[in-house]
This record gives sequence, structure tokens and C-alpha cells, in this order.
Amino acid sequence: MYQSPEHGDPAISASPKDSFTIPAQKTLSVKTRTYLGAVLVIALFLTISAINLNLARLYYQPQGDNNLSLRLQAKAQLIENRLSYLHELIGHIARQPTTQDLLALSDIASAQRWALQIRRFLPRASGVALLDGSGNILGEPISQQLGPRCLSDLGQLSLGNHVKSPPVHQGDPQLAHFDLTTPVLDEADNTLGLLFVSIGLDKLQALLRDNSHNGQQFTLRDGHGDVITQWGHVATDITTHSASLPIRHSNWQLQLTEAAPSHTSPGFISLVIFNISAFLLIVGSLALLIRRHTRRIEAIFSKYATISSNWPPDVPMPNPHPPA
Repeated sequence: MYQSPEHGDPAISASPKDSFTIPAQKTLSVKTRTYLGAVLVIALFLTISAINLNLARLYYQPQGDNNLSLRLQAKAQLIENRLSYLHELIGHIARQPTTQDLLALSDIASAQRWALQIRRFLPRASGVALLDGSGNILGEPISQQLGPRCLSDLGQLSLGNHVKSPPVHQGDPQLAHFDLTTPVLDEADNTLGLLFVSIGLDKLQALLRDNSHNGQQFTLRDGHGDVITQWGHVATDITTHSASLPIRHSNWQLQLTEAAPSHTSPGFISLVIFNISAFLLIVGSLALLIRRHTRRIEAIFSKYATISSNWPPDVPMPNPHPPA
């Protein structure tokens, strides 16, 4: 519009376009910000999902043996120590000159008296005897009550054949025992015969019983897989887990069975709290993103509404974003 000069002042020309031109701002467009917000929300959702799956895997996976192997190893160590101690004792007896003389002379009466003395020296032994090169058994009368399997094992040992060691014999429940054997050698290391000591199985059960707890079941098996002795009880209507361990210097196996550890309540509560927190975080992020863009759009429309209300009706409105 044109205003005539007054008092000699120069003419002033004002352009509506120059007065109301909206300066271009170097900001991201609404479309770009929307895409970036969506990518952010998707990345957040995938991260939370990965963490949630990892927590669920840790919670539902098997809880391990709950130190089952350590308890089993401690119990097996007791049996190994006892067997090692007994082997040392009978080895000491086999090296005595009296033992060598009994086998060389095959004196039955002297061997019986000797066996009774050795039993007092070995209070845990249920039988002590010698087996000479001819297959004769020298010792206390109980040695004459050995079952056929026991005699068969002793015969195999006397011939140098391998048997499942220590051999276990349970034909007669009252005489159930295992045998510890060692060769008897002379001064020239020639084999004179075999010394064997019978140990009652109740001694092994006492080892399994010591320091055991409710809910545990220890099972000791021989080299044939037969149960030697057992202690403890585990309910049949619960989930159990077990582990086995070989007894060193023997063909025996010790097995421990316990109730499987259940999922803990703190782990479940942590999983629930994380899921609720993740849900609230995603919903809050979406709500914040939508609210921010809504306010921005409302501000733009409000600004254009203010400009439109103050714009002269006879002047065309400019383009807020002129082409470059």
C-alpha cells in the first residue's frame, strides 16, 4: 500500500509479504520426527523383549544340581577312606611272618587261633581266612560257611583272574558281607596264597547314615549293578534329580537322589515386576511421543490461526515455506 508523503518526508513503501514472512527454521519435519520416535519405541520394545526372554530362560531352566555333586563326593570320600584304611590293615597282616608261615605249613588248628586273634585286631571284620595255593581255606569256622558265589570269587582270585572288586556276597542275609583280599608273598616275592577279610554290610550302611538328612537317598551298588546297601527315602510323588560317582580303587558306584529344587518365589516376583515395569515404560513412551507431536501440531495451527485472523482481507497470504 502507498502513503503520500507529508511535511516533505520521503515516501515509505511497506510490503505485506516482507512484514509477515515466517522465517524458515532448520528443524526436522513432523514426518521425520514421527519415524524416529517409532524407531525408538520399536528398539525399546525389542530390548525389553530380549531381556524378558533371558530372565524367563534363567528362571525356567534347570536349577543345576544344587550342590548335589559336592554332597555326593563328600559321602563317597568317607567310603573311599574306609576302604583304603582296611586295605592298609590287611596289607600289614599279609606281610607278617606268622601269616606266611601258616600258608607254608597249612596248619588248620593254628590258622583258626590266628584268625580269632586277627578278628580282635579287626573288630569290624566278620571273618578272616587264608586261601593256600591248593584251594584250602584256613581260618575260623565261619569261613567254612561261605556261599558258592563267594567260593567262586575266591577261586578266581587265587588263579589271578579279575573279579568285580571288592566282591559282595548277600546269599545269606545274616552273613551278607564284602571281601577285601590281598596276596601273601614270601621273602622272594613268590605268592604263597591269599588273605581275605569279610566285612559286614551294616558297616557300610552306617557310613551312609552318618550326616545324612531327610529327603536324601544314598544307594551303593557293586560292580554288577546290584544294590549293596541303601539309606534314606525320597517321596515318589515329587520331581527328583540324582547323580552317581564311582568309588576309587573299586568297581562300586554311589548314587545320591534328592528332591529337585523348585523355582524360587523371589525369582518369579522379579520377573513379574520387570514385565509390569516394561509395559508401563512402553505405554508411557508412546503417550509422551503422541502428546508431544499433538502439542506441536496444535501450536502450528494456533500460530496460523493468529496470523490469519490479523491478515488484511485484500492481501494474499504468503507461502510459509517458499521454494529454494
